[in-house]
Amino acid sequence: MASFVPVSRDRHADKRWISTGRYDFARTMAVAPVSGDELSLASREMACAFIRTEDRLTLVAVLGFKPGMNLFVTPDGRWISHYTPAVLRAYPFRFARVQDHDNLALVIDEETGLSSDGEPFFGDDGNPTPRLSQFVELLTKIEQGRQKTDEVIKALNEAGVIEEWPLTIRSDEGTQQKMAGLYRVSEAKLNELDDETFLKLRRLQALPIAYMQLLSMRNIDTLGKLAKVHGDVTRKQAQEAAELFPEDGKTGELDIDWSQFKG
Repeated sequence: MASFVPVSRDRHADKRWISTGRYDFARTMAVAPVSGDELSLASREMACAFIRTEDRLTLVAVLGFKPGMNLFVTPDGRWISHYTPAVLRAYPFRFARVQDHDNLALVIDEETGLSSDGEPFFGDDGNPTPRLSQFVELLTKIEQGRQKTDEVIKALNEAGVIEEWPLTIRSDEGTQQKMAGLYRVSEAKLNELDDETFLKLRRLQALPIAYMQLLSMRNIDTLGKLAKVHGDVTRKQAQEAAELFPEDGKTGELDIDWSQFKG
């Protein structure tokens, strides 16, 4: 289980951190937030949508068609598409609000982010190391992009062009799986906007985000294909695991090449 704590000299001066490049931590994430700045890349391979969190809408990449499932993570923790959302690339770090502080603080998941042979947090001068500073810079860009994207989404919502996305996915077993809680841009309502509202959205640079979200929806079929791949691999693993203990006493090997499913 993740255990995020603020990074500080008092706590981490003599500790080291590691970024493994694995995505086991994201295995149960059915969605991941993305900003408008990265939508041009994310929308090429992932369906993007809006979800309602508390009192606002958030732009996300859809990674699975049911809670607790991320179809973009392989059984051995690898990411299988060309683009990885920035918030996942920043792991084991993130920005978060901590108790009694108004500003965002850099926090780390100590459960998986600490390592005796990893990178130091601070240099001999007491300042963050260049490598740690790179993550801070990445997270700063993520936060700036989030704020800008939230403003755009608010404007799109106020313009009345965001609607519920009724969506059904065919599961690996061939059954119809309904996905609730997703929202999309309505192309029809977008085309019906009066000139004043349309120009306001254009000035906010909201139109590229609206159109990229619309285009990304064609990638929803990818989830069904990935679900089939996961199902096939699970069945293959079960079969090969059984063959590890054949009646004749011989052993077998598990050898699954996930590279064939990349991109």
